[in-house]
Amino acid sequence: MSESVAVRSRFDIWRTIVTILVLLQQNFLALLLVFAVDQIVCTVLSAASDAVTAGVGQNFHRLVGFVDSLLETMVEVLFGAAAVSVLIGQLAGHRLAWRAAFQNAFAALPALVVINVMAAIGIGLASLLLIVPGLMLIVRWAVVGSVRIVEGPGMERAFRRSAYLTHGHRWRLFGLFVMLGAAVGCVMGLAIVLAGGSDNFATLLASKSMVLQLLYPAASVVLGAGTAAWGASIYHELVRISDDPADHPPVSEGNPWFVGFDA
Repeated sequence: MSESVAVRSRFDIWRTIVTILVLLQQNFLALLLVFAVDQIVCTVLSAASDAVTAGVGQNFHRLVGFVDSLLETMVEVLFGAAAVSVLIGQLAGHRLAWRAAFQNAFAALPALVVINVMAAIGIGLASLLLIVPGLMLIVRWAVVGSVRIVEGPGMERAFRRSAYLTHGHRWRLFGLFVMLGAAVGCVMGLAIVLAGGSDNFATLLASKSMVLQLLYPAASVVLGAGTAAWGASIYHELVRISDDPADHPPVSEGNPWFVGFDA
């Protein structure tokens, strides 16, 4: 596989950024609506959790908090997966209806949630060793969710496919992540500062200022739209430049876990 990887085209950072901007420009209102609903559902779940745990014991409070976190994660994964499906379909030259996208995302939801949890645990454990191993896994698994949504392999194979697609391009992906991460951090940080230092939607709802009530949630909605365009664009570019974009590497090839940026 190393010989075939050597002749690949290079991952084009600027092409990917342009693709992200084009996707946002063409789908901005639809994405805002989708992620606004996502934000509303998560807020309702959070408020319900707070209401249920008012005045109860600590153990029950923790249990309800865990269930609330799990449900919110499922909601965010569902809406994000549907959005990525629509955007990747558009980049591939065909439009996927939002209803079909949500149906596909819902069918894949258990696997996607497990993939997200596994990736978070793996990256967290790697980061405990040193920051660099965590960054390696973030880049290596950059498109594992998109692979599962579009190509539908099993979870292990999705991790391997992501490792295969990112092979040889990880330093450039890392550079793109730094650039986009810095932009997102600035926007969200400014929103939190202007919102009085609170990143909790329920707290903002208690504020008398309508601007504060809307500022951070609006920034979260925009961030959700941008993240979907980001994920779709990176996957599309990696598949476009892959030497074998229509096929998966054999399951026996490669190690999906700890390796360097370009190993």
